[in-house]
Amino acid sequence: MDLPGHGNDSGDFGDLHVDSTRVRKELDRLGNGVVLVGHSYAGAVITEAGDHPAVEHLVYVAGFPLDTDESCVNAALGDPGADQISRDGRPDFGSGFVYRSEGSVTLDDKVSHWVVPLSE
Repeated sequence: MDLPGHGNDSGDFGDLHVDSTRVRKELDRLGNGVVLVGHSYAGAVITEAGDHPAVEHLVYVAGFPLDTDESCVNAALGDPGADQISRDGRPDFGSGFVYRSEGSVTLDDKVSHWVVPLSE
């Protein structure tokens, strides 16, 4: 399934809790024996939704298996190997993070020009 605001879902973008609630509603409809697969940010979504009784397994594909009260940003910055990754020739997205009071993160214009939408 696509998360709200992504792919074929034209719903409004939400936060982690909105997205995991959406997944839980789909799990209510599906029944038992579900395998949730999450890539990148969706790893955090399936972690939160993964305690639903219909879920049998969680699979992370380069995803974020977050701890309680941990954010994707904190997990990425806290990765002990992150400082070993070469940034040569790559934009520094972290320098453009704009933290909003409601807890969301957006990108400042100085780095957002590097973000290219994926074609379907």
